Amino acid sequence: MEDRLRRQEDRWQLAMAANNDGLWDWDCVTGEVFHSARWKEMIGFGPDEPVDWEARIHPEDAERIHTSIQRYIARQSPQYREEYRLRAKDGEYRWILARGIAQWDESGKPLRMVGSHSDITLRKQAEEALRLQTEALARAKEAAEAAALSKSTFLATMSHEIRTPLNGIIGMTGILGDTELSPEQADFLQTIRTSGEALLSIINDILDFSRVESGRMELESEDFDLWAFLEESVSLVAASAHAKGIELTAPIDPETPRFVRGDAARIRQVLLNLTGNAIKFTSKGEVVVRVLPAGTDSMLRFEVSDTGIGIPESARVRIFEPFTQEDSSTTRRFGGTGLGLAISRQLVSLMGGEMGVESMPGRGSRFWFTIRVETGHKPAEQTEPAFELAGRRVLVVDDNSTNRKLLEQLLHGIGMEVTSAEDGIAGLRILLESVKQQGFDLVLLDFQMPLMDGIMLTKSIRAQQQFAKLPIVMLSSIADHEHAAEAADLGVYATLLKPLRRGALLAAVSGAMCAGSRPREAGGEKNTAGAQPSRGHILLAEDNPVNQKVCGLMLGKAGYTFEVAANGREAIQALDRGRFDLLLLDCQMPEMDGFAAARANRTRSGPDARMPIVALTANVMSGERERCLDAGMDDYLAKPIRPEVLGKMLEKWVPIKTAP
Repeated sequence: MEDRLRRQEDRWQLAMAANNDGLWDWDCVTGEVFHSARWKEMIGFGPDEPVDWEARIHPEDAERIHTSIQRYIARQSPQYREEYRLRAKDGEYRWILARGIAQWDESGKPLRMVGSHSDITLRKQAEEALRLQTEALARAKEAAEAAALSKSTFLATMSHEIRTPLNGIIGMTGILGDTELSPEQADFLQTIRTSGEALLSIINDILDFSRVESGRMELESEDFDLWAFLEESVSLVAASAHAKGIELTAPIDPETPRFVRGDAARIRQVLLNLTGNAIKFTSKGEVVVRVLPAGTDSMLRFEVSDTGIGIPESARVRIFEPFTQEDSSTTRRFGGTGLGLAISRQLVSLMGGEMGVESMPGRGSRFWFTIRVETGHKPAEQTEPAFELAGRRVLVVDDNSTNRKLLEQLLHGIGMEVTSAEDGIAGLRILLESVKQQGFDLVLLDFQMPLMDGIMLTKSIRAQQQFAKLPIVMLSSIADHEHAAEAADLGVYATLLKPLRRGALLAAVSGAMCAGSRPREAGGEKNTAGAQPSRGHILLAEDNPVNQKVCGLMLGKAGYTFEVAANGREAIQALDRGRFDLLLLDCQMPEMDGFAAARANRTRSGPDARMPIVALTANVMSGERERCLDAGMDDYLAKPIRPEVLGKMLEKWVPIKTAP
């Protein structure tokens, strides 16, 4: 019997030794507590040293632990499991996980409770470290968000403060440019305007860079005509190319979809940046802008090639980094912030594509980017020239091979038979030889050509009796009214400015074929409508006196009558006194800002409550447009305001009334 008890005792001691936990046994009747050697070792005591465990419970934990034990042995809790701190012999506290189970007699009185203690100090330290790290990260996140908000607020404020006077500078120079000036005054004025535009470009780059860096750049999605979009975009920088004598063309691959859906404004921003750079760094030759499919229906590839100075390999590896230019010296010939390519690459990435460059110093460069688009829908009003052109024979005379290929592509696309000549002499020879055959129905010729320019070629053509009424359309890279007038006198139907726009070219070809040799006015189309349009009555709410004057002059020159209110409150009072066709509402004004004024007007009764409201704001940060629309405004104009943009906005929202 004693041997059996001894073996059981040995097994129990062996089990306790194998267990890393400390074991305890509490006699609930006598109050005696047994602690295993491992239990004492956990808090630094020897196996024979007495330990008063209750006295070593952390003061902050003592009441909770006593209550938990009492609730368990009173059968008010289903289990006993607690974490608390025990003071070790060296005075340091150790974290303990306590678990136990009790025995009760038939009357429910507790007899005995046994359990274990596990040392969880390392786990608790890790949890505390994680908690502190999480709190630190939360504080860092809050600080970063506060800094981002502060940065956005600062940029919005600076944008408003800088754009407001810029609106006056650019607006007034534009208006002054329409007055009679001496050549010297006109030159001074152009310098002022160019400087203002350059400053505005820098501001836009900085704001865009900030938006992209903070993840606040949001893309729009709209259907648009990709072919017309490319022509319109390139035409915006045509004057810069023409001023340097550079050929600027924009051929479109026939396989390129015409109608797509995407963010046209951001695509144009990237394309204009690349095209503007190409023109800037090219002193002679050509700049070619292309768009073509990029392997799948949803991907497009844009390319901008030039014959400029090229980029060395050492610069190509960092050219897309912010604030970087090929020549970063203070004496560099070409200015700029060095942000354009960095912003463009980030925008392209947001649109699901990538950007790259191929270049050779002295031979030119080719920048390219791809974007992801969706299939767009053709607008209902999209029409082609009505005159039948299929099968008609046209002679193209242009010394630039890229231009010839572009014209051939466009004219073949509408079914015309095209013959090309590389200069005026070859063109005249082909034309004379064609008399023995079918001849030509139309001649498209370039104005700037070596040996024999467009005017000389036209005179030679008209000198032949059989070509006296042959339809001719001239193409030119410079806006020269004198040459256009001379061409018109020679019976040229139209002089088109490069880069060619498909719609304008087809309209001119169709018109020339329809009208025969009937010349057009050199000044372009005139308004032959019988009635003159009667413009509307505008309420302008603007607190800045300079901007009041600028906008007022623009409205007056566009044929609108207007009244001025200095703040939102005055605007509401003016609406009570009279009727207006549209409200131009500045967003930042004293007493009552534009947002409050728009909301106040929408709560009014009567027809004026739905009068169109267009916001005027110098804040172009992300979310400003949505804020305006949420306030009840219908559209949005960013300062500085340009006459042509304001004119289009007014035409959009103010119906033209025809006088009886």
